[in-house]
Amino acid sequence: MMARPRRLIDTRTRRLVEFAESGAVIPPYAILSHRWLHGEEATFQEFMELQTKSSPISLARLGCLGHRDTVTQERRQELKRKSGFRKIFAACQKARDDGFDFIWIDTCCLDKTNHEEIATNIKFMYSFYQNSEVCYVYLADVWKEGMPWEHATFCRSEWFQRGWTLQELLAPRQVVFFDAAWNRIGDKHQLKDAINHLTGIPPSVLEGTTSIQSVDIQTRMSWCAGRKTTKSSDLAYCLLGILGVVMEPNHGEDVETAFERLQAKLVQSYPTTFEALGNGENIYLMLIRQNVRARVLKTDHGHWTFLGSSSVQHEGTLRPGKTSAPSAPSDPNPSSKFLGVPTSSSTRRKSSANSVAVVQVVSSFALDLSRTCPAAQGQWLCHAQPNF
Repeated sequence: MMARPRRLIDTRTRRLVEFAESGAVIPPYAILSHRWLHGEEATFQEFMELQTKSSPISLARLGCLGHRDTVTQERRQELKRKSGFRKIFAACQKARDDGFDFIWIDTCCLDKTNHEEIATNIKFMYSFYQNSEVCYVYLADVWKEGMPWEHATFCRSEWFQRGWTLQELLAPRQVVFFDAAWNRIGDKHQLKDAINHLTGIPPSVLEGTTSIQSVDIQTRMSWCAGRKTTKSSDLAYCLLGILGVVMEPNHGEDVETAFERLQAKLVQSYPTTFEALGNGENIYLMLIRQNVRARVLKTDHGHWTFLGSSSVQHEGTLRPGKTSAPSAPSDPNPSSKFLGVPTSSSTRRKSSANSVAVVQVVSSFALDLSRTCPAAQGQWLCHAQPNF
């Protein structure tokens, strides 16, 4: 699928440019990958406010101003103080310096109030990154200068814990990492060993010598282990491009329904694979098990241990270390937003006979990591959770 975004930012003028729905030639573009900061990101509506000077009518036509019919200087300054705008302007400058006239940034190039637009873009998001000339990864929680630089600082970035950033790492041909001050850290080829240690993704895949499509489905899913999404159903949607399927996102559906639809698509696309797995295998429960393992099995340094394909092929295998019995949840409805794990009775009915509930504390949140986690000899390795 050669889909490209229809709305880009001109890196010289820092204005949004829309291309016709059909027949338009989309120019080469850079793309930004980053962690969203709540309340600080620049929305499509706010970006349109900032870029207009004397044409409030055009804004009103786009429905961007709402009750306002003008944009005051005070409002402009208020918007510019957002860190999201500074990030956009810096990304535009970086792209401009590298010779790119256009860049795509999700926060302001997508109208989040338009569910149809969001669904369409989610469906083709992998292609957007795949067809970009370069992907800039901005790590706002990493500082390369002013302190002794270690890869451990890079490895602790929250960027590596998000669901959507997995495809943003895999899809583009060229991925370059920057710290909070826009100092270049390196590209994914130079950092392949550190990224492999973090994610379990083989260096050959990161280098592009092994195609993602040649890697088996279970292993590709294991790369998502330990990652989280803000909306639980996005845990399924963020895998679409990686698994090589096209599926219409459904606004408002729960995570189990999303995975049921995803599994139906996968069975159609890879019938032999699912025949080998067996009719009883449920990819949603498989991903939950991988998530639990990724969070329970960690190094003593507080980094996640991503187990790669071995986590799928050898279920329930724990590395040697101190063990402790899992705790039972004290709250009948603990928060499960972190993993998108529903706590409904239907989920509990789907749990296998040897399932246990593993409850961990991440920072100040008590989270029910899984209701479908297979026990390994009745015990689980439990290390201290990192404090983010």
